[in-house]
Amino acid sequence: MVQISNRKRLLTPQVLEGLAIVGILTIGAAVPLALGAFAAVYVAAARQDPKMVRKHLHYLKKRGYISVLGPEGKVMVEITSRGRERLESYRLRQLSIKKPRHWDKKWRLAAFDLPAEERSKRNRLRHRLKELGFYQVQKSVWIHPYDCQEEINFLRNCIGVDSNELFLATAESIEGEGRLKKIFKLV
Repeated sequence: MVQISNRKRLLTPQVLEGLAIVGILTIGAAVPLALGAFAAVYVAAARQDPKMVRKHLHYLKKRGYISVLGPEGKVMVEITSRGRERLESYRLRQLSIKKPRHWDKKWRLAAFDLPAEERSKRNRLRHRLKELGFYQVQKSVWIHPYDCQEEINFLRNCIGVDSNELFLATAESIEGEGRLKKIFKLV
């Protein structure tokens, strides 16, 4: 029983990602090809066990991550808004800042300003910035040596803040740079 549960847990992000892509392709026009390709990948991921595929689809439907529509024989599986939220959560956990081969000698400062009523957003921001490898300079000011604009944009989108609430700046030099270089192992 635990093995099936772990397999479901591992397959869920792959299936939701696939459905998100298929949904986009469906709008384009290549419906049969997209669904066929998705089904092939899904069956392969489930170790070619059609029973496992049916069980997992039922699991995802029960959780509200997908909706299954259509008459007998023609079933359409679609990711729901709750499924998209879950997918964003998976993507957020996988988010990382790539370390370039050579440091460009610039510092990235991330600062946020959220009202006290949005404490949970502040805490989530702090937690994610720390997970991304930022160093906390002050309670709401963080620093990182590598380009992270895309990651910050993704973080803003997932947490629900805008560029006025989570601000990113780049600096050529910064006070206490020697200590920061040691912290980030740049020397």
